[in-house]
Amino acid sequence: MNKNLVLFAIIVGITSIAFANPTTDMGERLSGVFCSLYTSLKSLIVPIIVMVIVFAGVIYVVGQVFGAETRAKAQGWATNMIIGVIIAILVILIVPFILSQLAPELSIDTACQ
Repeated sequence: MNKNLVLFAIIVGITSIAFANPTTDMGERLSGVFCSLYTSLKSLIVPIIVMVIVFAGVIYVVGQVFGAETRAKAQGWATNMIIGVIIAILVILIVPFILSQLAPELSIDTACQ
């Protein structure tokens, strides 16, 4: 599928959700949409990380059963999955700190309450 079409659909979906409630200001509606997106992603990230680690383990173990070429591919896939999890954890921990240093008035923790 075309990446630009998917991005356009996401933007249209977010703005349509923001325009659905006509009783509040547009800025409040957009911040509400992004805060709900932030809280749902924040609650889903830990189960996703655990699931990726489990899948990496399963791929590694299953790859050991097959021949040398498949074993090497499985080890590479599992290693890449673990590296992705480590990078995701670092991003989750470091980005709020960097944002608070660059713009202290734009704190996500105080904005989404």
